[in-house]
Amino acid sequence: MQNSVRKMFSLAIALLLALCGAAAAGDNANVVISLDSGEHASAGAGEQVQVALSAAGMVGVKQFEVTLTVSPADAFDLAATTFTPAFGFSPGVELLEDRQIKSGVATLGETVDGDGALGVFTLTMSSSFTTDTAASITVSSASLGSSSVDRDVFDAEALGLLLIVNLPVFEPTLSAISLLAANPAYSAIGTGAIVDGSPGELELSVNFADHKGNPTKGQAIAWDITNTGSRSVYLLGVGEIPSGVYVCLRNVTDAAGDAAIKFDSEGNLKAAATLLEVRARTTAGNSAGESSDLAVDFNATWAVPDADKLMFVSQVSLNSADEIVAGAGAEIPVALSAAGLVGVEQVAVSLTVSPAEAFDLAATTFAGSAAFSLSAPAVEVSEGQVQGGAVVIEAAVDGDTDLGTFTLVTSDNFTEETEAEIVINSVSLGPSSDMRDALDAELLDLSVYLNRPDPVLVGTAPLVGNALISGADTGAVNDSSPGEIEYSVNFTNLWGNPGAGQLILWDVYNRSAQSVSVLGIGTIPSGGSAFLRNTTDADGNSSIEVDAEVVSFLSIQASTTTENAAGKTLALAVDFSAAWAAAKQLAAVPLDNSLSQNYPNPFNPETTIRYDLSSDAIVSLTIYNITGQVVRKLVDGASLAAGQYQAVWDGRNESGVGVASGMYFYLLHAGDYVAKRKMVLLR
Repeated sequence: MQNSVRKMFSLAIALLLALCGAAAAGDNANVVISLDSGEHASAGAGEQVQVALSAAGMVGVKQFEVTLTVSPADAFDLAATTFTPAFGFSPGVELLEDRQIKSGVATLGETVDGDGALGVFTLTMSSSFTTDTAASITVSSASLGSSSVDRDVFDAEALGLLLIVNLPVFEPTLSAISLLAANPAYSAIGTGAIVDGSPGELELSVNFADHKGNPTKGQAIAWDITNTGSRSVYLLGVGEIPSGVYVCLRNVTDAAGDAAIKFDSEGNLKAAATLLEVRARTTAGNSAGESSDLAVDFNATWAVPDADKLMFVSQVSLNSADEIVAGAGAEIPVALSAAGLVGVEQVAVSLTVSPAEAFDLAATTFAGSAAFSLSAPAVEVSEGQVQGGAVVIEAAVDGDTDLGTFTLVTSDNFTEETEAEIVINSVSLGPSSDMRDALDAELLDLSVYLNRPDPVLVGTAPLVGNALISGADTGAVNDSSPGEIEYSVNFTNLWGNPGAGQLILWDVYNRSAQSVSVLGIGTIPSGGSAFLRNTTDADGNSSIEVDAEVVSFLSIQASTTTENAAGKTLALAVDFSAAWAAAKQLAAVPLDNSLSQNYPNPFNPETTIRYDLSSDAIVSLTIYNITGQVVRKLVDGASLAAGQYQAVWDGRNESGVGVASGMYFYLLHAGDYVAKRKMVLLR
């Protein structure tokens, strides 16, 4: 059988002799050969597959030769293979042993420089091949140069070019570890915001595995959290999520591929159910390099166990005004009523006043109502609290009725400029002293306010922050690097005092071309935004800290919603901005252009590439995959002065999607200087 397809004339014989010459390193050592036809194709029996090759950075090329290896051999009709050169003349295709085919090109004197196509192999699939089977075509060697003795040779490892026919696609997975639907009981009042093993604590967790089925560390998980219930839910370690509020939290998977968040909610025997909807989501690449959006939906319902255990009352209300303007010696009535009483014979009420010196507490009285006609012998006063109660004389009380009225008296030094508050601290009622419904201050939510001003939110850091950029690999960690900027606000409540526990929404918008970091939370991509909610501390303060490793700009707003003394909703906000600049370069000008090996290598999730410029130049720094396709342009035709530079690659493509593990190349063009190196990404 004939082993090659040739044109039988003297020029072809001379050409073959030239292509068979020995190769030696030359001007084309930095050429990047790539597959224009992509890294995978689809084909069936008798169908054709093209392997189109091109080269970047050619210098004086007159000859090239390429060898392909196919697997399995019976998947192809190798005798039908053709090669169409992009320039010069080709002797045809030669069939070699061990599943290989070879062809090449030579010119008649002209040379090829720069970037351009080399040619196209067209392979035909065998008659037994089907679309359900897979095959591969590897570029196992290539050589090119100005002559047979001045040619640069590239082996399969250096080329890294592989085309797979009918590539099977495997998808990554995001799966739930915890229950998708949970029904915890409430934690006790005052225990929901801390991790203490109380019954309302609930952990939701997921596991991420890549397209190879391997658990993956460091995969970013976004948690969309919506409180659709009637009471607050606490995102433990972060803060309170009030009713009707949406929060997005981001964290990353651990070494086992797991990510989790924990919640809690508080309630007592009168609390209605609280509902929470949570979605965990992420984006990852499949085996074909395509992005897949993955999500898991959870829901949780906190409820009171045995809700009908004690039901002597459905509601307690404040009859008197809840906003009062008063001066010295004023009598302040606090009248209470109840609805839905069932067999009630006793009632006890406790009030808390603040500040205590605003009132003459010894003058406080409590009068029962027509239903509860016998008041307790006297009002009890202790450290800012006032207690009183009443009982029925004859039959138990059912239905709706008044409970009684406290009358408090302001002190002699009290003025209309003095602010004070009376809180209904607790109400307990029932048929006897050992059978009562006890309603606490949170459940009652009843207060009388005296002379209360509007709350205030102010910035306690400069509204415009300026800093030098932090060093590479330091922008996402809290390590006192130079780019760290802290922003803070202070909330003053209706009393004019620091308001602890006020929910603050931080809206951070990245206006930069590169990502920035909110320390302790995560990174924000270019053009992206993040919402962070936390609560003010005991001094009314709330803060966040941001950092950047490159020249960047952020817009930041801290806001909160509250009510004034008249019950009007107030939206309070403070606007900040942050700008980072590069420090003036002080290093000496390098003597030569150079491209360093990336560090670390192998790497995950990012690596740093350093390069030196001995003179001003137009610079491009590009990441390629093993098929020669452009993955990311870190520097794209920038005009840079002589000096030392570095670029950071975060393992993502131009669309911001993380790429798969494997070998990649980075190519530096700086004027006439061209250099290429390999690196390995391990997910």
